[in-house]
Amino acid sequence: MTRNRISLLAPAVLAALALGALAPAQSSALLGVPEIGRCVKVAAGTGEYEVASCTGGRKPTGGHYDWEKASKIKFVAGGGLTEIETTGGKKVECTVMAGTGEYYAPFPQNEEIDVKLLGCKENVFHFECRNAAPEEIDLAMYGEYGFIKNALNKEGKLVVSVGMSLKVDDPQKFECGPNKDQYRIEEGVIAPVTPIDKMSATTFTFKFKASAGKQKPPRFEGGGLEALILDETFPAMPPEQAGLTGTIKNTNEEAMEIKAKE
Repeated sequence: MTRNRISLLAPAVLAALALGALAPAQSSALLGVPEIGRCVKVAAGTGEYEVASCTGGRKPTGGHYDWEKASKIKFVAGGGLTEIETTGGKKVECTVMAGTGEYYAPFPQNEEIDVKLLGCKENVFHFECRNAAPEEIDLAMYGEYGFIKNALNKEGKLVVSVGMSLKVDDPQKFECGPNKDQYRIEEGVIAPVTPIDKMSATTFTFKFKASAGKQKPPRFEGGGLEALILDETFPAMPPEQAGLTGTIKNTNEEAMEIKAKE
């Protein structure tokens, strides 16, 4: 009888352990949302943190570092081939991405960026796409940061991934080809960002990845679906979900940190 009970319970125990490996991490180990700022050295014994990343938990006394949220710190952004592709197969390919922006402290908007996509062409007839100079699409955008992953692994170690949702500020338009087919782009997409919890970052790297117009990841943990929407307004076509593929790097004017853990 005892042996049978053990054999029946074992699958349930294994399932519980497997679920435990993916259980949400304790919120006390994390900030409510990731923050952008600087961990600065202060007079010995006056800081809130012991380590130079301002992680590991706040100390009531005796720390050497304090956390300062970013405020109007500038950066330049750059990347190579950048693609916007819809679930219906429409694609715009741009050979270069460039931009300038600033980080801000207030939640939820953490950065503003003016993006220039250069060498832009649609994928069927390779007609140029533009809303500025030839083969250039300019977009006013902003970024919001959140948790893509927040879980305990099998060893009970906290595993965290932070991402940025890069969004179009307002619906914006561009045109393609000699007939000047009109497109409108809206909403935004998420990309993982590295490094995090490290105060030596003069560069943040964002890797946007999509397949057949669907972004990976499609949402922040606990959040709703986020996606670009590409709407061909003339000739009129139904709006389509779109994804963004490309690697973008923000080069900061000073060392910064994306802080996820308290």
